[in-house]
Amino acid sequence: LPVGAPFRDADWRSAKTATLARLRAAGYAAAAWAGTGAEVDTAERRARLFVVADSGPLFRASGLDLQGLRYHDPETVGHIAGFGAGTPLTEALLLDFQERLRRAGLFDGVAVGFDPDPAHADATPVQVRLREAPRQVWTFGVGVSDNTGPRGSVEHLHRRAFGRALTARNLVEWGRVRQAWDGEIATHPLARQFRWLVGGSVERLEGDADVVLAQRLRLGRTQNMPRRDRFSFVEAERSSRRLLGPERVGAPEDEALAVSVNHHLVLRRLDDPLLPTDGFTLSLQGNLGRATSTLGSAGYFSRLYARLTVYRPLDGLPGGWLDGWYGQGRVELGQVLRPDGVRIPDAQQFRAGGDESVRGYAFRSLG
Repeated sequence: LPVGAPFRDADWRSAKTATLARLRAAGYAAAAWAGTGAEVDTAERRARLFVVADSGPLFRASGLDLQGLRYHDPETVGHIAGFGAGTPLTEALLLDFQERLRRAGLFDGVAVGFDPDPAHADATPVQVRLREAPRQVWTFGVGVSDNTGPRGSVEHLHRRAFGRALTARNLVEWGRVRQAWDGEIATHPLARQFRWLVGGSVERLEGDADVVLAQRLRLGRTQNMPRRDRFSFVEAERSSRRLLGPERVGAPEDEALAVSVNHHLVLRRLDDPLLPTDGFTLSLQGNLGRATSTLGSAGYFSRLYARLTVYRPLDGLPGGWLDGWYGQGRVELGQVLRPDGVRIPDAQQFRAGGDESVRGYAFRSLG
């Protein structure tokens, strides 16, 4: 309520409510007004305001009071929480904890809170109410796209693989021009939200002018945070490529093998992680590896990639005819650095063309 602003009783009530909410969100859950008042001088056309807040004690965590766990380990929930005894129980801390539990992929229902009893403010248990997601899920799908034609898929997810704190995922897709398997085994969240994982894939992909068969095996560690994801891994990759059509006659098959060290980083600044309407995401990828091939010489290579996606509301434009609409734009940049004569696996290269890329050119015909 700035000096000089009109004094309205509704604004006065709203300001008091908002101020008290900020105190409680900062960890003073028992905060209350000891006294408030507004002295209105009609002759001077002024209102003199005063407030006295009784913040009460700062509430601090003592541990987690868990309910709803049947198959998963309490230690996993503690790792997801990421805070220990004595941590101030602010609203932001609890909301971040709740969001991390949802993103962990282990629970269908999540509720986090605590009892605001001032008598236990120095050591308040954090109440965590959970509903575990099914341990195993099968997903069957059919679809069609302009690039790859009709396809069918089967995916199996096990959230407690081998009776341990592991998540296993296997996806098989079979289509006219693409057949693939992708699998991964990852630990449940560890300290600082890290997970170890091992994964692999096999893919046969038929383009306009060639057929590529690729196999990949990776071992790494990932960290997922509300505003940032990091993924570091070592990968071995093999691919074989043969031409189609008249060019195939007499052309040798191109086989390449590469081992690389990779790091991926994703930054998010969004108003909503699921349905963003304002903000941006920035994805950065880089690797360094060594490749050998049947049609080229052995050597080192590096691959750099960046993608920026921006979301903006279109309110406020002249005429107001786009109010309530939102825009999205994307820019992608990539570069492969390698000496002349060094050939790398096909998946490390950039191939474009098709309905979701450069329209007017056949699928994967540019590169």
